Amino acid sequence: MRLFYVSLIVFVAFPISSCQLVPPGSHSTEKPLWTTDLRDATYGWDTSHTPAFFQATRQIAFGTDAELVVAKDSGPFAKPNEVRGFVLDAKNGSILREVHWTSGSWPFLFATFTGKYAVVTQAGMAVYSQGLQNILATGSHVADKASPDGHFLSATETIPGHGTTIFIDADTLKANGTEFRDVYVWSIADNRIASSASRNASGIVLVTDVRKQPARYETDCRDIRPNFITSDLLAVLGCKRVDVVSLTGGKVFSSTSEGDEAFFATASRDGSRFAVMQTFLMAGDPPRLSKERVTVFDVARRRPVFVTDISDLWGSTPGESSGVALSPDGSTLAVNSAGVVRLFALRVR
Repeated sequence: MRLFYVSLIVFVAFPISSCQLVPPGSHSTEKPLWTTDLRDATYGWDTSHTPAFFQATRQIAFGTDAELVVAKDSGPFAKPNEVRGFVLDAKNGSILREVHWTSGSWPFLFATFTGKYAVVTQAGMAVYSQGLQNILATGSHVADKASPDGHFLSATETIPGHGTTIFIDADTLKANGTEFRDVYVWSIADNRIASSASRNASGIVLVTDVRKQPARYETDCRDIRPNFITSDLLAVLGCKRVDVVSLTGGKVFSSTSEGDEAFFATASRDGSRFAVMQTFLMAGDPPRLSKERVTVFDVARRRPVFVTDISDLWGSTPGESSGVALSPDGSTLAVNSAGVVRLFALRVR
């Protein structure tokens, strides 16, 4: 077993570029290629429960560029929690297959690097083939995170006196021997983790690797959330800003945001693009959701290439959220808003 604790070195600073998260005057909602409404009585989508952001982003995934899976569970108090998985044709939104399973914990769904799907079940986890046709592997660990390339999952487990992050092979569901103890993990990549700390008014991104000490990045924002885009590249969100940072080259570019805080939603498996989600609230007691904004960044172009506003959850309780996924090649974006699934074509690179 390989067991690691946080130790660090410092990023080298390189010239950076800067842009706004949403350029002025470009806030109009984009037209999707297709829309599929799963709230139709034919599919039995329960509209009484809308998941929170951390769950919604783990209930939608592209197995391949041509196939999208959306999961719907029975709600936070359902025991057992029955989950329905819908396989959609990414070309036209037609429903190819519907599969049911039971989740004993959070009803998460992750796509693997080979185009399969790892899902949380009552006994642990299972790996389904493309199209959710067959179960290929099972495991006892329950993953709550996935690497952006789909090679690894991680489970957060407690052993006497320690909280432990255990790395799991995404296709076999077997632990690979890599563990990190006593650190809150924001994101995982190739046998490495991203966490954060603070010092006075500064925030510090800590990256810990199994082989060496890769990096430390300090920012003037105390409240930060680092997420891997690739094994070498992170998006660091906080203080209404997105910093894209390389482990070897320092800060690559930075974007500011208007409105409410942005949260990392997803990255394409090829590492070319990533998406962030913002929520906008209406004044009131209590406040209610006005709209959500999804912005897609292109890493090579160092700027946003797509933005759309989604208002299906208008009037919802703050915290309820749409789910977002990028296709493996970063060419399309899928958004599931409580059963209304849209697919958008992104600009050609």
